[in-house]
Amino acid sequence: MKNALLLFALLGILKVQAQVKFIQSTKNTKTPNTVFIGMPNIFTISAPQETSVSQIISSQGNIRMNSDGTFSLYVHELSKDPLTLKYTATTNGSESVNNYPTQYTVKNMPSPYQLKVGDYIKSGKISLAKFKKNHLLSLVDIETKQLVNDVTISCSFSFSQQNGVQTQYQYLSTNTVKNQQDFENMISTLKVGDKIKIEKINLSSPDGNTIELDDMQFLLVL
Repeated sequence: MKNALLLFALLGILKVQAQVKFIQSTKNTKTPNTVFIGMPNIFTISAPQETSVSQIISSQGNIRMNSDGTFSLYVHELSKDPLTLKYTATTNGSESVNNYPTQYTVKNMPSPYQLKVGDYIKSGKISLAKFKKNHLLSLVDIETKQLVNDVTISCSFSFSQQNGVQTQYQYLSTNTVKNQQDFENMISTLKVGDKIKIEKINLSSPDGNTIELDDMQFLLVL
């Protein structure tokens, strides 16, 4: 009887392990099971309704649980050893500590990242109307085509208007509402033929890693 109970418990643990999945939101499709240094590697947790997952631990770096139910994995240095994850699962009041079966390779931050300005990721001619409607700055991983979150973007905007006015604006994605309004006011004065240069583009992740991107230049057209 005792052996049967132990076998039942073991089967229960194995069933939980098989059903709990960590799905990478920032996964590089060409190199699966890879995590990158200097960026938040975001995972979605998939588990049965009766199972709660907590206390996720990484063999390298650190993990931050996000308010949307995902978690971000931050790795700080290269290692030849595979990265592994461990988690606690609670099912119907029974708690177990489990090793996640997938092992991850650690690589340097994929390059190049590209700043996305509204709908545009390349320098050149852009629509004035589109730019005025959407000039949100975001970060795109060129290889995975996915947005990279949890990153602070800072840069310098240089506006060269045909009337001879030259204006510079220091942009920070965590700016106050007032500073954001100043930026919006500047955008509203732009006309066809004006030029925009975005330089000193720096990205900062919560773990302190930084990266600088290439400048971007735009000519506003109809």
